[in-house]
Amino acid sequence: DVDAVLMTGGTSLIPSVQKAVKELFAAEPIISTPHLAVVQGTAVQAAARSGADIARAVMRGRELHAVVGRTIGAGVEGGPVDTIFERDTPIPATERRRFASAKGGETTMVIRLYEQVTSRVDQSRPLGKVLLKGLRGLPAGEEFVDVTFTLGENGVLAVNATVDGRQYAEKMRT
Repeated sequence: DVDAVLMTGGTSLIPSVQKAVKELFAAEPIISTPHLAVVQGTAVQAAARSGADIARAVMRGRELHAVVGRTIGAGVEGGPVDTIFERDTPIPATERRRFASAKGGETTMVIRLYEQVTSRVDQSRPLGKVLLKGLRGLPAGEEFVDVTFTLGENGVLAVNATVDGRQYAEKMRT
């Protein structure tokens, strides 16, 4: 259910976009400048987290959720990029993936993290990487690493991996 549509930014000023949104949602969109939208959203979020009565009055029973701002994915050297968190996924969020070695004889594996994910590594923007040591050097596709990705409300992405019973942990700002 959609109670209201808030539009902000460049395309919100285009009359044909406003009209299309109005027809799609059967409601007049609220047009706001980007700076004002950020300030108001921050104020409501701060009030909601503090439990202030103003937040309940402003939100009128609606809930406010933090979401992932952009798609985040991961992949190993020589392999495809796998989408971990889609844009607009509510956070906190946790996902688990199993990665296989892409080359035979590897004793280390690099899991690269990307934003604005496409299926091709060269079209995705690098976000960071996690270096895992201690693989057994098995043939390609026979070495497996279990990885847990946890994205907190504070924007920190925690990556925890298990390689042959050994734990690896890395944290990065998204």
